[in-house]
Amino acid sequence: MGRHRQKYTDEFKAAAVERLYEPGATQGSVAKELGITGTQLKTWRLEIEAFGSMEAKRRQKADAAELERFRKENKRLAEENEILQIGEQANATGPSAPANAFFAARAVK
Repeated sequence: MGRHRQKYTDEFKAAAVERLYEPGATQGSVAKELGITGTQLKTWRLEIEAFGSMEAKRRQKADAAELERFRKENKRLAEENEILQIGEQANATGPSAPANAFFAARAVK
């Protein structure tokens, strides 16, 4: 059977990294006390150092997701605008001869 992946709160991660700064604390000793791997603790420390906090990392991910949604919406709106402009140009030149013949043949007399 596979192991269940443990989820840790941002508060737990921040507290674990804070313990690294206590006198005499090592990455291995803190990780062992908390029941996590040294690699996991190092990853959290590097993330906190890079982003300032776990909350800052979460905000950055949310901002990136929002930006991606805006880009997709912008692309969709640009395509819709292009379609509308093509339709507007077609209407400005008047209906085409085949369309006139089609409707003329079916006109009620």
